[in-house]
Amino acid sequence: MSNGLITVDNGNSNPHVGIFQNGLLDAIINFKDFAPYKDEFLNENKFKVLVSNVGETCELLKELILKSIDLTQYKNDGLFIDMPYNYSEGIGDDRLFQSYYIYKKKTLEKENQKRIALIDAGTYITADIVTSDGMLGGFIFPGTQALLDTFKKGANLPCINQSLLKLGTHVNLPENTEQALLESTKLMLVSTFANFFKIYGPFDQVIITGGQGLDIYSLFKNNLSLDSELECEIVPDLIHYSLAFIDQVISQTTSNMHNTVKLGELRSVT
Repeated sequence: MSNGLITVDNGNSNPHVGIFQNGLLDAIINFKDFAPYKDEFLNENKFKVLVSNVGETCELLKELILKSIDLTQYKNDGLFIDMPYNYSEGIGDDRLFQSYYIYKKKTLEKENQKRIALIDAGTYITADIVTSDGMLGGFIFPGTQALLDTFKKGANLPCINQSLLKLGTHVNLPENTEQALLESTKLMLVSTFANFFKIYGPFDQVIITGGQGLDIYSLFKNNLSLDSELECEIVPDLIHYSLAFIDQVISQTTSNMHNTVKLGELRSVT
């Protein structure tokens, strides 16, 4: 019988593993550091495995998927478990699973939080809208490195790494070519999200996650005139907490179904 949970986030870059014991997140480690110890966790079914997979499939991931609970069985006619979602089957695991967590933990449990913007800032930046009606849909934008890489097509433009991009500052008027590329990238993000908030708001809360979540939050604070009462929450490990929550939900559902069958058997006997 399992006494722990492994949550796998295989995104477009930097795949990593969360290790839960007794319902608590013990550690998050990347794939290469997890690999030498995988047998310790996977043998004898000591740990259950749940996977969010939107990136390339390596051998370790294939092994983890074989051991994992298949969450596709909980998708049915526009529902994921009990959450409606207005999106095709092509929606990424990470977006669907995180939206479910927000739907259950935020929109249904707190009456004053009905409409939430969920922003995941990683290799790509997604912006989804979750309400008490479910996951309504959302956008996929290029991430910062993807934006900077578009300049490579210019013969006289330098290749710039996103590490040079100071997202948590004001957009400044550039004074040289490198600054022009960096500040233009920031301005594109600011303009994009200014329109997103204007067109699809107002929101009761903005939840930001992903590897660049804190930087994107700082970018918003420094460059967008958001409502001062708008609550912004940064949850760096949201995908792992989402998978752990989903495990709780399906475990409880399975337990309830088992108890219902046992009760039915007792009634049939009597």
